[in-house]
Amino acid sequence: MDLDGEAVLELGWVVRDALTGQGYASEIGRAALEWAAVFAPESPVVAFTEVHNAASRAVMRRLGMRDVG
Repeated sequence: MDLDGEAVLELGWVVRDALTGQGYASEIGRAALEWAAVFAPESPVVAFTEVHNAASRAVMRRLGMRDVG
C-alpha cells in the first residue's frame, strides 16, 4: 500500500462477533508484526479503523501502535 508517497504494510483483522473479546485480534496482529519484522523490516506498518471502533483502537494500543491521526 502507498500512504502519502511511502510504501507501507497495512495490518488488519476481522473476528466473528461470537469470538470477540478472546484475544484473537491481538494474536493476529502480533503474528503479522512479527512477520513484517522478518520479511519487510524496512516497511512501516499501519492500521486503520473508524474513530468510534473502540475495540480495534484498543487492539492497536496493545500492539504498541500509536495514533497519528
